[in-house]
Amino acid sequence: MRTTPSPTYPQQFDGLKGELEQHDIETILSRIRSLSKVIGSAKVHDLDGPGFAALGEAICTEIGKIVDVRLPETGSAYANLVNWITGTMRDYPIEIFTTNYDLLFEEAFEFVRAPYFDGFTGGREPFFDPVSVSRGDLPARWTRLWKLHGSLGWRASSKGEVIRTGQSSASHLVFPEHLKYDQTQKAPYAALLDRLRAFLLTPDTLLVSIGFSFADAHIAARLDEALAANPSSSVFAFQYQILEEEGPACDLARRLPNFSIYARDKRK
Repeated sequence: MRTTPSPTYPQQFDGLKGELEQHDIETILSRIRSLSKVIGSAKVHDLDGPGFAALGEAICTEIGKIVDVRLPETGSAYANLVNWITGTMRDYPIEIFTTNYDLLFEEAFEFVRAPYFDGFTGGREPFFDPVSVSRGDLPARWTRLWKLHGSLGWRASSKGEVIRTGQSSASHLVFPEHLKYDQTQKAPYAALLDRLRAFLLTPDTLLVSIGFSFADAHIAARLDEALAANPSSSVFAFQYQILEEEGPACDLARRLPNFSIYARDKRK
């Protein structure tokens, strides 16, 4: 993922890249947040603990800006998917699980006035309702949209609960860092991951995955457990890279006969 704070912190980014084997955003942000918690007033790469905390916040703000995008006016893959979802009456609702922060699915549903439920309800400060998420007793024409790592517009209320604001701020997300497993054990993320597990434990369920690397251990573990427990469910994983570069997905496919990978060069 592209970030832009680096021109403001050239010395720090050069130093961090020099000591890290991987230079992806998750590794760098994890290192920055770790330093912010342990070094206190001491300095590393000419920044103390509060300085690294500010750098981490700057990166997260930039992530929010990058994913705050709009759909094109002339059509998109999101619009095509929503048209397929709404094009027929269904006995069972479609459920979408996404780790993306953007509001593109929401925009596509709202454009064609198609109802969806994302776990929140209310007017002034919509609150998360885990009971409705777990029971799934809304009409089948309501698509379920589960944002496993949070969404733009989510923030913590004065009571410490996560609410949906309808704005594009990025203040309550599971950002790409090594501590994201711990973050997803809290509300509302735990309830959404439990919904993923319950979905895959439903008999004769098919989950179609598009462009997900399966490198997030907390998600892969739920998939592994549910698919092993329910042989009648299946995952079709359509991957971006060639098969040999899709290591985490291949690991799941080797263990699970109901997990299939389709890469650009071959399938497994």
